[in-house]
Amino acid sequence: MTSSEQAGTAGESGIHLEVSVGTEAFEPGRTEVILESTGRVQVLSELEGREARRAEVSLDSGYARAMIQGADESVRRTRQGKRYGLPDEPRYHFEVRGREQHQSFDVWRSELPDHPELNRIIQVLQRTLDEQFDGEIIL
Repeated sequence: MTSSEQAGTAGESGIHLEVSVGTEAFEPGRTEVILESTGRVQVLSELEGREARRAEVSLDSGYARAMIQGADESVRRTRQGKRYGLPDEPRYHFEVRGREQHQSFDVWRSELPDHPELNRIIQVLQRTLDEQFDGEIIL
């Protein structure tokens, strides 16, 4: 399933948040998480030479909607920096998609503390992944 196919599936549920980080070519690989307003969380983890891992978990729908709204507000009011990352520093890509909207934003891991809402979202999603996959999928 491609990213666009996943987005199409998620789009049926309304507004959703996509978070991706990493690259398939280097450890720990590329991770993409799609959080739907229903609370459905789709996870795709890819690393060259290995079979892609796909999984699905759930969060409370009210909590999921609040996270998506918080990401949307944060992305709308934040300006993209022009700074280059540190060697091997992960860069997070956030996208908030709805029927008629599309907002996106990239942030280096070291800049996450400057964006508290986005940092909180990464922490919550990573905790959820850790609980489900024993730390095998890194966001």
